[in-house]
Amino acid sequence: MILDVAARTLTDGERVIALRPGWVKLLQCLAARSGQTHRDHVCNYIWADDPPDDAANALHCLLDSLRPAMRRAGFSPLIKAQWGGYLTLSQPVTVVTADIDAVIPADMVPLLRAILYRTPGAAADRLLALVGA
Repeated sequence: MILDVAARTLTDGERVIALRPGWVKLLQCLAARSGQTHRDHVCNYIWADDPPDDAANALHCLLDSLRPAMRRAGFSPLIKAQWGGYLTLSQPVTVVTADIDAVIPADMVPLLRAILYRTPGAAADRLLALVGA
């Protein structure tokens, strides 16, 4: 599966689905982490700047809107909810983002990657996704 952040699409090579901005952030967060991701981390990633009053419920609504949209487009279920509030992807998703060289000078990219790998939190996760790490 390929998630194109700029185009807001998800494709498996045969089918393509147009994604809402919240769906893109959800899939981008899960794709950036291998294995299980706790819903609190996902909520922080999606709504870091302006979290809703009940972020867990908002995430549930986001999932409930994405699943039927994917089913209508012919995709098999992609996100699995697990006990304890964890989410996983049922298959790998490759994230395609903006070209980092267009945003940051090339000589700064290695330093930025090194810093971000040592920095916890949603902001670092977003930047690592942009860097393609």
